[in-house]
Amino acid sequence: TWARRGQTPIIQYPPSRRRLSVIGALCLAPNGKLREHFQIQRRGIRDNDLFWFLINLRFHYKRPLIVVWDNWSVHGKVETAFRRIEIAWIEFERLPPYAPELNPVEFSWSQTKYHDMSNYVPPADTDQWIENINTHFQRTNRRKNLLKSFFAGAGLDLT
Repeated sequence: TWARRGQTPIIQYPPSRRRLSVIGALCLAPNGKLREHFQIQRRGIRDNDLFWFLINLRFHYKRPLIVVWDNWSVHGKVETAFRRIEIAWIEFERLPPYAPELNPVEFSWSQTKYHDMSNYVPPADTDQWIENINTHFQRTNRRKNLLKSFFAGAGLDLT
């Protein structure tokens, strides 16, 4: 850290009670295009949030979805909800338990936390914070080689 000699640097940051959560999906369209979709929330993620996130993905792609995700308990609740209402345009596949190295989205989170936004001190204004995160994800979406690298990191060949 940089500070005048004898003066400890003090970084001002917002109280820890403020929380943002992000729902994210790396999508591979039938035409081969990659895109990261995300939704930022001012609270923790609930099963209802994931349910509507997937509904919105369906409207965006206008095709059946194959959703591959990990074993988070909320994911199981969403799967159950879709099965209960007998929606045929979505199929779920589970990754093995405790295998984040097989999940391309984990590489995206890692890139975000430890590279793009490392040492980032959120502004006091939550709306500004959300805007900054949106800007980051939009920038990531323009870097197609980076999106491909998330799949490559998980050992998935997109060719």
